[in-house]
Amino acid sequence: MHRRKEYLDYQLDDLSRQRALCRGGREIQKQELDEKIARVSKERQELASKIKEVQGRPQKTQSNVILESHIICCTLSTSGGLLLESAFRGQGGVPFSCVIVDEAGQSCEVETLTPLIHRCNKLILVGDPKQLPPTVISMKAQEYGYEQSMMARFYKLLEENVEHNMVGRLPVLQLTIQYRMHPDICLFPSNYIYNRSLKTNRQTEAIRCSSDWPFQPYLVFDVGDGAERRDNDSYVNVQEIKLVMEIIKLIKDKKRDVSFRNIGIITHYKAQKMMIQKELDKEFEGKGPAEVDTVDAFQGRQKDCVIVTCVRANATQGSIGFLASLQRLNVTITRAKYSLFILGHLRTLMVGALLGTRELKFAHRS
Repeated sequence: MHRRKEYLDYQLDDLSRQRALCRGGREIQKQELDEKIARVSKERQELASKIKEVQGRPQKTQSNVILESHIICCTLSTSGGLLLESAFRGQGGVPFSCVIVDEAGQSCEVETLTPLIHRCNKLILVGDPKQLPPTVISMKAQEYGYEQSMMARFYKLLEENVEHNMVGRLPVLQLTIQYRMHPDICLFPSNYIYNRSLKTNRQTEAIRCSSDWPFQPYLVFDVGDGAERRDNDSYVNVQEIKLVMEIIKLIKDKKRDVSFRNIGIITHYKAQKMMIQKELDKEFEGKGPAEVDTVDAFQGRQKDCVIVTCVRANATQGSIGFLASLQRLNVTITRAKYSLFILGHLRTLMVGALLGTRELKFAHRS
């Protein structure tokens, strides 16, 4: 049908050109051309209606499936698309009794509002406002608070209501049992980020503390001779890269059955990531190297062993860059199941205050 329509379009263009050139011609010739144009136009219009009808069938079928479904799973952007809009158009009542938004702490407020255009009786936001916020590149947008999630806004507002005795308790359900980390790794985020509320599941604790895993759960390495080096708009620290490689080799020597896929290397700088990846490929000939990525890429994920390279080393300036964010720190140190190894220039990190007053002192006590 589409090819036929294309042919009719071409024919109409050709007949229209002939009719334009025939202004001074005979009337009978003009009449014949007008009749042909009318006939072709009618056929084209009928064909266009058929195509529209055929194209509408899948959409109607999809709409019927949606209307008959009890649960609809989609992304936030899809929830505001034409498919759901056409399905609910003209429907009475409230389409959803409940809307659940997963990873709500990483969604901008405008994105979270999208599924609410269809109306609902209840909204449940699932996420962690104490982990990474929405990714917003524009500095101007950040100034206007665009990187704040609806979940973070509600959480802050509800906390203020509790403080001012407007409500008796915080109407937020917090999940307090974690099933990922070794209990020693869990201690710091529990004590300093989650108000001592985070506990380790007993079965998880037994597995993580098993003698089958030969490494300590929590170590901080002071790379005192490390030096940060500017690389375009990023940073690298060669000494930390060397130590990363030594730790990887040690892990493989001590526990040969551990897979590279279960080792994660987290850095906050792309230049450091690329250089570590290059060294891994060279050392292990590209055969299943450990995953190296930024903390953003590791959000919501886990590894048996996580090595964190902090990169920054400038004790006099006291600038720790990305590490100054408590949310980024929280995600960084909660990805490991069995062992968390942190590599950094301690003087710089202590001047930066965030790690100095909490994480490092906690690590030394441990």
